Amino acid sequence: MKTARLLLTAVLAAASCAFAAEEPAPKSKAREALKARAAEEAKKQPLKADKDKAEKEPEKPVAQKDPAPKEAPTVLPQVEVRRDRITVLDREIALLEKEIAREKKHTKQSEADKALNDPKLAKKLSILGGESSSHRAAIAAERVGLMEAERDLLEAMKFSKTKEEKAALQKEVDGLRGLRRDLEKSLR
Repeated sequence: MKTARLLLTAVLAAASCAFAAEEPAPKSKAREALKARAAEEAKKQPLKADKDKAEKEPEKPVAQKDPAPKEAPTVLPQVEVRRDRITVLDREIALLEKEIAREKKHTKQSEADKALNDPKLAKKLSILGGESSSHRAAIAAERVGLMEAERDLLEAMKFSKTKEEKAALQKEVDGLRGLRRDLEKSLR
């Protein structure tokens, strides 16, 4: 049974190959039109060898006019851009500006904070560790002052001329950051 199927498929395959070989495939008219158009275009354009020959031959000038006097081009002085130093400090200043803006919001007592952390009541409940709203606002104002001083030192670092000046300013910035950390620890 299997051999009969194999024999039948082999006969059908051979017959289809023979049938396909006898009849040529029909050509489309669009393909012929494109080939004709391409042949016309090829006749119109000069050969590549002719183009190369024309490019190699120098053109004969008709009449030469007085050439413009050649002046030396104006050259601007070279400028060296050092992005690393400026970019790092500018990023730090931008981050500090965001922190200052955020902290300035805490310098004013909100109505809800006044109601929940009333200064009179906070003294009585100081055993529980709460702070009054006025104390929180004073601490926030102190932090804002320290951050603004730090920002001023960072801006001075941008314009420092020597490494010693920069190192001294960095030491002051580190001291201010330490004070701010200690101030934040005292609230906890």
